[in-house]
Amino acid sequence: MSLHDLQWWPTPRDAVAPLFPFLPRDGFTFIEPCAGDGALIRHLAEVGGICAAAFDLVPRQAGIAFGDMRTDPLPPADLVITNPPWERGRHLPWIDRLTCDRRAAWLLVRFPWLATAQAAARMHRISRVVPIGRVRWLPDTPHKSTCDFAWLHLSPDPVAATILHRKGNPNADPH
Repeated sequence: MSLHDLQWWPTPRDAVAPLFPFLPRDGFTFIEPCAGDGALIRHLAEVGGICAAAFDLVPRQAGIAFGDMRTDPLPPADLVITNPPWERGRHLPWIDRLTCDRRAAWLLVRFPWLATAQAAARMHRISRVVPIGRVRWLPDTPHKSTCDFAWLHLSPDPVAATILHRKGNPNADPH
């Protein structure tokens, strides 16, 4: 069985680095509900992130608990930051749960998803989109993905407009 069959892809640093400029500068706490082997947690620690809780349906490292973000209580933290399953629609329960709980979050999704009716119905909560382009998910291959990805920021409150940033630049004029 491959990593792809399990819907688990360790998050490489190159996928996370474009998010760094958008994170709080003075440290922050976060929850990682699709923690896998902890790769994303390690990358966020580089910029002062402190993991308040890490869990997954299939934990792949000591210290990562079994848990289901769709149903389990979430502890307090500044943000939820995760790379959820990418299959079309699989991340919707995560977005809907975070919306109901009024949680601020960053989710890594396939960029084309933003052109779907599913995304349109949730756009009132997506305050920022940070495109990251194509990613090399497997470190032992020269190949990048065939799909572009983006980080979505879910606001705890409804937003009037979504800002589409240039790749990893929070200060660039989005127009």
